[in-house]
Parts: sequence; C-alpha cells; structure tokens
Amino acid sequence: MMPPKTTLPPIDLTTRRPALGTLPSRAGLTDEEIETHSLRTGAAWGASQQIPAPAPAAPPPTRTARLGLIIPGYLDDQLREQSHRQRKSITALVMAALHQAGYQIDDADLVADKRRKT
Repeated sequence: MMPPKTTLPPIDLTTRRPALGTLPSRAGLTDEEIETHSLRTGAAWGASQQIPAPAPAAPPPTRTARLGLIIPGYLDDQLREQSHRQRKSITALVMAALHQAGYQIDDADLVADKRRKT
C-alpha cells in the first residue's frame, strides 16, 4: 500500500532583493584597508591571491593531407593486428615506419592515437 501523497506548499516565484541594510557599512574605510583585510582573510582560508599566468599558446596545427592506399588484404590484417596489440592507430604505425625509413616527421606528429588525450 502506498503512503498518502503529501501536499507541498506553493512556490513563491517573486524575486527578492537582498537585505542590504544588514551588511556592515564600509563608509570610512580606505581601499588599502579593505584590500589588506581581503588579503588577510584570503590567506586565512588558503585562497590563492595570485592570478595564474596564462598558459603558453599552442603551436599552430600541422597541415594534414589524406593518403589513400590500396594494399593487399594480408597486409591490412597485419596492420590491424599490430595496431590492436600496440594500442596505436594504423596511422601511427605507418608514421613510425616512415620515420624509421628516414622521412622527417616532427615529434609532435608521432603520437599513438590523436583521438586520445592521454
């Protein structure tokens, strides 16, 4: 048996203004006194009082091009197996092989899988 439904009070959707009169007056305080108090309070609470430096800008992305190859099925099978075993994309395997063959490839482009952020 289900318990009886409870009637909830109506919701008051009117906007309420904060009671500004209850806040302590800042009249008579200088900006330096307010800043000193703010810094002291922040330090007591362990707040960071430094604005972090912006992160360095990322280098512009390398221009990319699509390369379509027609390869034998057994080679495709080998690439897929190797890709699965090494947890790398087939593109990463081909890029590493080209690098080992002497082609100039930037280190930033030699990643296991560009889709993964780890």
